[in-house]
Amino acid sequence: MSDCSASLSPARAARGAGWFRRAVESRLEGLDHGTLTVVAGGGTRTFGRAVEGGLAARVVVGDERFFRRVALGGSIGAAESYMDGDWTADDLPALVALG
Repeated sequence: MSDCSASLSPARAARGAGWFRRAVESRLEGLDHGTLTVVAGGGTRTFGRAVEGGLAARVVVGDERFFRRVALGGSIGAAESYMDGDWTADDLPALVALG
């Protein structure tokens, strides 16, 4: 996947990164059959609703480009981002089941 942000100014790339992050987080707010904790940029947010016997996963984002790749590429973007080491998960099968 090409990295189109390489041609953007740092300020413009930073604004775009925030937009992509908000888009992904907005989508995660609809999670209703388990919880997903996202650790990124020095902060932690938990999405979803804990239910007895429900799924739970934790994602640690190491590169903010993760959000752009997920926002634009969906599950394929997330998979490519994972293979490139942009993020890790404590329970990958549970994360996939949450999706």
